Amino acid sequence: MIGLGAGLGLAAIALAIVAGKPLLTLIYKPEYAEQSRLLVWLMVAAGLGYVGSFLGHIVSAARYFRVQVPLFLGVTASSALACWGLLPRYGCWVLPMPWCLLLRFNC
Repeated sequence: MIGLGAGLGLAAIALAIVAGKPLLTLIYKPEYAEQSRLLVWLMVAAGLGYVGSFLGHIVSAARYFRVQVPLFLGVTASSALACWGLLPRYGCWVLPMPWCLLLRFNC
């Protein structure tokens, strides 16, 4: 299951690198295509999110509910600290949002 999540994440990253700009132009507008680098970072964060989601389901299926509370508290705290530190300095629409997501999924 973890391999499936990692494979989906890698496929999404590859698609964003190879065809991100044309897809953003086709679906949205050329202004969005200028931010194709952001799409790649979002796909990196999403790929880690896929793996984390599968791991979370495995822990729940194993009925280890008590370990999840401190885990989610740590995830929430790290995400809040990352947003608090990065967003005022860099703004919302550059790279801090994917970085905050990456920190969230890596806790």
